[in-house]
Amino acid sequence: MMNARVSSRSAAGVLAAALLAACGSHSSIGVPGTMPQSHVFVTHAERGGSWMLPEAKSEDLLYVSGPHKIYVFSYPAAKAVGTLTGLNNPQGICSDRDGNVWITDHLTRGRGKIVEFAHGGSTPIAHLADPFAATACAVDPRTNNLAVANDCYSCSGILAIYPNSHGEPKLYAGPAQVPYSCAIDGAGDVFEAGFVGVYAVGVVWLPHGTSQLKYFNLRPKNYPHAGVQWDGRYLAAGSAVARIHRYIVGKNSGRGIGAIILDGGSHMLQFAIQENTLIGTVPGKVLFWKYPAGGSVVRTISSVKEPYGVAVSLAPSH
Repeated sequence: MMNARVSSRSAAGVLAAALLAACGSHSSIGVPGTMPQSHVFVTHAERGGSWMLPEAKSEDLLYVSGPHKIYVFSYPAAKAVGTLTGLNNPQGICSDRDGNVWITDHLTRGRGKIVEFAHGGSTPIAHLADPFAATACAVDPRTNNLAVANDCYSCSGILAIYPNSHGEPKLYAGPAQVPYSCAIDGAGDVFEAGFVGVYAVGVVWLPHGTSQLKYFNLRPKNYPHAGVQWDGRYLAAGSAVARIHRYIVGKNSGRGIGAIILDGGSHMLQFAIQENTLIGTVPGKVLFWKYPAGGSVVRTISSVKEPYGVAVSLAPSH
């Protein structure tokens, strides 16, 4: 039985196992991909610390969370360029308008923290001591406000918004018991996907300028086990059965415009959208599809152990 005391990673894993389906076969990108890179990768792996190749700072990057660490790849080439360690249970990842990356680290006993890294950096540049168990995040590109979804264990989910990504957060109680995904649209509306009951999964939202989270009525009904993302026009909600559903926000909020089929995307855990590419994590792999076309997988990373959260960080020069 699923309940509010199950971590978001564990909850997603239970759902993934229940809905396990065969993925199509595709060529994989091994990590590392060249002999010199392999030497660098092994050297740092033996030391057990964070590392980052010098060229990472000038490249667009893909960050993927795994057990106790973050894997960093060049984007879209998917070459391993770094690993971030020193984390307990990293889950959600989001990037801001400067390319800085925030990671929600789910700690023990219902506590959490949010750690910030500069784009391509291997040492944290900021920490936020979250009052609850941080599970996911999103940054408003207009205001630089950081929204953090929290599982507070003994109550309903808490949305924390840090003005300009620092200081004390404003807290909003919501009906989501175990939120595991967060997104912000172009108007500053904040969305959370998560468990809203023992078994039910849904979306709640904080419309810009309001002070109360409420249900976002999805029509047709959908169960966004893989979370939500803003694609620049629609709210995209990922299901565990290889589909992305898109919904209107604003007038006619919640009305769907159709589903996108993702070959090999069954039991998808989380996803990110970067212009015409969708990147999703499934057990043991990170998969790339064209967006919004969907269909066949166009690239695979198979070197991340238990991938979960995923985000693209654009180089500051971009």
